[in-house]
Amino acid sequence: MFTPAKTGIAVVLTLIVLATISPLAIFLIEISQDPNILSITDFNIKQLEGNQLELTITISYSGSVPLKDFTLRILNETIKYGDIARGNYTGRIIISSDRLHGQELKIEEYSFKIAGLYRLSIREW
Repeated sequence: MFTPAKTGIAVVLTLIVLATISPLAIFLIEISQDPNILSITDFNIKQLEGNQLELTITISYSGSVPLKDFTLRILNETIKYGDIARGNYTGRIIISSDRLHGQELKIEEYSFKIAGLYRLSIREW
């Protein structure tokens, strides 16, 4: 027979488990329904003075679970977007045009925390 204290503890523990697991479950369900939940919507290269280039990358996120500490790696440089929710976000890096010579422009890694709880890194092969 459960006493009120044991019942209260069981309820609190159940709520804690649900609160920590539900953001991950919601994110996985949303990404399985729409694989383009996170996408690059704009990619620009602008010539600056000398041999400097400015790379501007705009990402779009359409999920309902906030992503914390979002970063993107390209050409061994990191663009920090910070915390993102549903919407569009723009990040910039400045690189030397010499670094771009002979290299393919591709995203090396996405990294973020799902609701600030679960670290996820997606790397290119």
